[in-house]
Amino acid sequence: MKSTVVLVCLIGLTALTSPAVASLYLYEDSIAGDGGGITATDGWNSTSTVLTWDIDRNGTNWDYEYTFTVPEKGISHIVFEVSDNFTQANVWGAYGYTGTVGDYTVKNGNPDMPEPYIVPGLKFEPSGPEAPESLSWTIHFTSDRSPMWGNFYAKDGTDGEGEDKINVTAWNTHFDEILTGSALYDEYTDLWKVAVPDTHVVPLPASILLAGFALGLAGRRLRKSV
Repeated sequence: MKSTVVLVCLIGLTALTSPAVASLYLYEDSIAGDGGGITATDGWNSTSTVLTWDIDRNGTNWDYEYTFTVPEKGISHIVFEVSDNFTQANVWGAYGYTGTVGDYTVKNGNPDMPEPYIVPGLKFEPSGPEAPESLSWTIHFTSDRSPMWGNFYAKDGTDGEGEDKINVTAWNTHFDEILTGSALYDEYTDLWKVAVPDTHVVPLPASILLAGFALGLAGRRLRKSV
């Protein structure tokens, strides 16, 4: 019995010290403005502009939570990239927000979105025409799609007048860098990307599950510094 306990402990310690633990960044992390992973215009180009995500397995599904916070102006909509075969049937439970699946570009209401990209995305807006703009949105939803690295884009309206008028927008800094193959799921990427819903349900590797268990016992949560 003692040897079994020791073996389990050693496996847990190995998981804690192996690169696989960094895979947790794909499930919980953040980026910020002013050089921390978010490119933004106007007053949104600030360290106070922050996008965080927290993604958990829920049976055969995944629970996604994003919080986007800006220092001024409010938020009118936000788009998260999804796989090109993602449909409305793959997302539910976004209470307080309307999530619309579609193809989004700079030409259909997304000024400053890097061109010439067409982004298959999940666009969120507050439910109801009278919903006021807010400086911070927390969006929860459930999907049967596991996370991959992708992009996000958000906007408000415009600021200033005449020749000084500019769009108030934000997006992840490496929006135009394309990831393919295993790079979409690597435990860590040197690019500023966001965890977004993918095509397939990919079970968590056993090493990550063990690491998560050990971290839970230690009462710690790993996060990447931005």
